[in-house]
Amino acid sequence: MAQWLSDGGYRVVFAADFAAGRFDTGPHDVVEISVAKVEKLGLFTNLRRPLWQCGDYVLYLVAETGVTDDILLTEGDVRFSTDRAPDHFFGSLPAEGDCFLVDFIQANAHWPWHTACHRFGMTVFRCRFPLVFAKPPVIQAAYRLRREQSDAMPNTMLTDNTLWPNDEAFFASAAVAAGFTVRDFNSIKPMYDSSTFKFDPPFLEEAFVETKDKDDKIYHPVLSFEHYMAKLVRNPAFRQDRTKVQAEIDRLRARGFPREKIERVLRLPPP
Repeated sequence: MAQWLSDGGYRVVFAADFAAGRFDTGPHDVVEISVAKVEKLGLFTNLRRPLWQCGDYVLYLVAETGVTDDILLTEGDVRFSTDRAPDHFFGSLPAEGDCFLVDFIQANAHWPWHTACHRFGMTVFRCRFPLVFAKPPVIQAAYRLRREQSDAMPNTMLTDNTLWPNDEAFFASAAVAAGFTVRDFNSIKPMYDSSTFKFDPPFLEEAFVETKDKDDKIYHPVLSFEHYMAKLVRNPAFRQDRTKVQAEIDRLRARGFPREKIERVLRLPPP
């Protein structure tokens, strides 16, 4: 994804959390993210996994470095199945709106994150956060509101993380509340559907790379073998169905992955 954007003339900046160890970011600029840096921005972090729950914090950290360009935030497991240049998808966005999101809709009261935003008096919208386009004024307005809400929070660890808005709820709601034009990526051209952009089951990176027929769609999550298998294992419906497990083992073996490696990652109990 980074290479595709870079080849298309986009400046690529890695927002990287090196807490678990450093990794190669190639020739690109890096903004290091951490809980300590977020706290310096005056944002609430008394959560079990604040950087995971609040991906919008990354936007504020990047903006803090002086970046004044429009930002296209993508997670590392997002891929485009395309032979086209990035501008085919993103070139018209600045003229068409202020913020573009995936699965952008107004949230109903039954959504788990609704209460967290509603308790701050917000009309609640929702999206998915692996792909976000936002202009600097949107990011600045969202940061100011996050800061205000952070000031109202107790200085204690939350026992219920859903009392603090996650990125999907907060950023969409904040952008609308500030009066910006917020749209779904699909309102420009069809870029994804429920079969390509989802959370489970994942897509295997090796299979994605080998696919020759491009459909100009966003795919998520696209994971390397180890992460792919780990995500499958965390899915109870997969783990408990030996038929599905065996079918996946057979499919991966047919692609050349050794059975020993597959079963070691799965950590399966004997049948």
